[in-house]
Amino acid sequence: MRVVGLVLATTLAAVFATAAVTKLADRPATARLFRALGLRRTYPLALAVPVVEGAVAVGLLTVPAAGAVAAIALLAAFSAFLADRLRRGFDTPCACFGSASARPLGPRHLVRNAMLAALAAGVVVMAGAQPAPARFVAVGAAFTLVAAVVALVRSKRPQTRRAGGSRKSIV
Repeated sequence: MRVVGLVLATTLAAVFATAAVTKLADRPATARLFRALGLRRTYPLALAVPVVEGAVAVGLLTVPAAGAVAAIALLAAFSAFLADRLRRGFDTPCACFGSASARPLGPRHLVRNAMLAALAAGVVVMAGAQPAPARFVAVGAAFTLVAAVVALVRSKRPQTRRAGGSRKSIV
């Protein structure tokens, strides 16, 4: 694997590890943020999500191509969820980095995920992955990019949903 691929894998591992650690550092706050995003069983999720993110970080450092494919799959799932929340008018913090995520959910979160997916695709390319994983990476990256574009187009929404569940019209 080339130096560029190692730098990309290490950078992505640092992002996923940071997300995992910040969520685990204050699980009750992470659970509250997940609840504000409309999720159920948030306390177990506040453990499961960072554990998966940590596993992806370890994968990126030990088996970069496989870790990158897992990162793209996770980013695609997160992006689909965030795009749905944007479409529904949620403007609570994204909880992407646990309680350190203070900015309201917005299209920039999807753009960030698309950029991270592009970095992960670069890891796969640099690792010289077989054609099947490379196709999976391309589909995952494309899905993430489409989700980001859809959210950007729909960013002018007529309603927002606050963490307390009350609705406020912004039209």
